[in-house]
Amino acid sequence: MKKLLAFSLAVIFAFGGALAAASEKAPAGETYTEGLISVFVPKGWGIYHSDTFKPSVENQVMFKLIKGYSEKDPDSEYNANVSIQYHPTASGLAKLLNDVKITEIAPFTLGAFTWSGRRYVVFGERYYDLCATGDFEGCIRISIDLNEKESKKASETVPQDKDLLAILSSITLAGETEQPEEEKQAPMFTFH
Repeated sequence: MKKLLAFSLAVIFAFGGALAAASEKAPAGETYTEGLISVFVPKGWGIYHSDTFKPSVENQVMFKLIKGYSEKDPDSEYNANVSIQYHPTASGLAKLLNDVKITEIAPFTLGAFTWSGRRYVVFGERYYDLCATGDFEGCIRISIDLNEKESKKASETVPQDKDLLAILSSITLAGETEQPEEEKQAPMFTFH
């Protein structure tokens, strides 16, 4: 009973934080569309396409949003980034190496999709992989690298970065229902 009460309170506080964040002003930026994917790109973020990516199936899309990216600065490719991929025949996340410590992320709804995923650490740096599935073929995969070192305190949540939340909540797939503008603002959410 105590566990149920603690869980209920945690859910209430999480939604309270989401409502408070929804009243905050959304970051400036613009919408970018490639193939079937549309996403909000915050001001100060750039779009990067890998020369090595070749679609293996029709409608496959893959690109990165990189904070502070500039074609004139090759090192900016390694800044904090969000890799976005739509794969029309995949059904989940890519396989990781066996020796990587993985923490599963419980499913959550943000924007137009329900996401599930994992958090993992490689060479002391935290990464996040998320996958959205729904009433469409395939899945949308997101890999997040905010260049953050692992720490006990930080490892308990997905980063509460306003730009990141705006990106995730804005992702749509052609043919999916568009959200009303007021619902596109980045809510706060926490994973345990």
